[in-house]
Amino acid sequence: MAITQGTLNKQFVSAISFLDQREINPNLIDQSRDATFVNIMKLVGRTKPTSVPIYNYFVNNDVFATGVVNSVSSGYGTSIIVLVLTAASGGYSRQGDCVRFSNANDIGRMGLITNVSSASSVDTITVQAVDGSPLYAVGNDTIGFISNANEEQSDKKANRKIGVTRFINQVQIFKEIDEISDVQKVSKVEVTVEGQPYYTPVSHIYKVNTLNGMISSACIQGVQSVTLFSDTNPVLTLNNRPVQTTMGMDQYISTFGATDQVATLGTVLLGDVAKMIDNFIANKAPLQQMGFSGTKAKRPWSNLMKNLGSSGITSVRLVIDGRDADLEIMKWEYSNAEMEFVHLPIFDHPQLFSPTVVPDIVGSIYWIPKDKVNVVGGGMEGRLQLRYLPKAMAGGTSNGLITEWYTGALAPTPTSSEQVFRTEWIANVGLEMYGVKHMQKYRSA
Repeated sequence: MAITQGTLNKQFVSAISFLDQREINPNLIDQSRDATFVNIMKLVGRTKPTSVPIYNYFVNNDVFATGVVNSVSSGYGTSIIVLVLTAASGGYSRQGDCVRFSNANDIGRMGLITNVSSASSVDTITVQAVDGSPLYAVGNDTIGFISNANEEQSDKKANRKIGVTRFINQVQIFKEIDEISDVQKVSKVEVTVEGQPYYTPVSHIYKVNTLNGMISSACIQGVQSVTLFSDTNPVLTLNNRPVQTTMGMDQYISTFGATDQVATLGTVLLGDVAKMIDNFIANKAPLQQMGFSGTKAKRPWSNLMKNLGSSGITSVRLVIDGRDADLEIMKWEYSNAEMEFVHLPIFDHPQLFSPTVVPDIVGSIYWIPKDKVNVVGGGMEGRLQLRYLPKAMAGGTSNGLITEWYTGALAPTPTSSEQVFRTEWIANVGLEMYGVKHMQKYRSA
């Protein structure tokens, strides 16, 4: 029976489904905070189209080298010593080269290479002290080729062939899709996004954030595939068609840059900082560096600098190539180095960057020089950028990196009789980094 006796109280009214008015904030709260690497690259203009899905560049190689002693053939402790170098040192030594030794007994002494013989890429060199002092060397000692000296009326020297090194990377195809039915498309919901009380803009934001997150994740922790779209017999395939993936920042720097870590994970000491700076110096890297990381990798650095009384620490805005990324960062100066710590929230993403799955990436700071890299013959290039294939289709809209288009009966221009509004996104994007030798992956946690 619908009628009962008693006081009409709140319990009675609330028991009737949907009778009570509800207090609902129409704003959709951004709890996921999926900020991306892509956003920063777009803010500072670090995007560049490519005309083909594979892009290359070449770097000049070092013109100077050091050698490593494999063994001493004769003359240890005399003014003329004969050394056999390692195979990795082969081909560089020339008659007339001036050398110095790492052996503690040879401090302040210099030798002249008077003879070089080679067999199976192994150089045997005769070195004479220029001042008649005894020379000392043992296996694993390092030899520095510091100069050369030649006789009067000298003949031509042996020619060194110095090549260039090719770097190659490729775009990766990223896709996302959203579908909504005819009924739900026109049904209002309680939240309002961009002034619309419908779920479509909510879902679109989810999907675009997902796509940007996937691109950002691949550009940081992606691994380059051996398969290319152009392969006749591809190894990596989907539906019998080749798939290629891009090399991310971690693989770039781990393969071609410096990689090191603190003595004790979770603790950064001044000795660890000095070692990191020495790595930069060894690779002739600029000492003005910006370090990309998440919270876990930065925390030990914060502990160190707090114990130093914040000496040399300032708060600055991130500026790359003269463009302001509207991001406050921490800057620390130490031992001629200027380090700017750039927090990328995506490194803290518990699903994309799980500390259990990729502890070395989550626990590392990726140091990249602040400057541009010089081009031989004049000019400069940015250190890192996103490369992308421009929009391939005639229709759809594009922001440069991502193309969006609609299909289904509910699309602005219907494409089928199916009563759905289908939105699809595609991006052909890859990472490119220049002068990677000057960069460093330094693990602190």
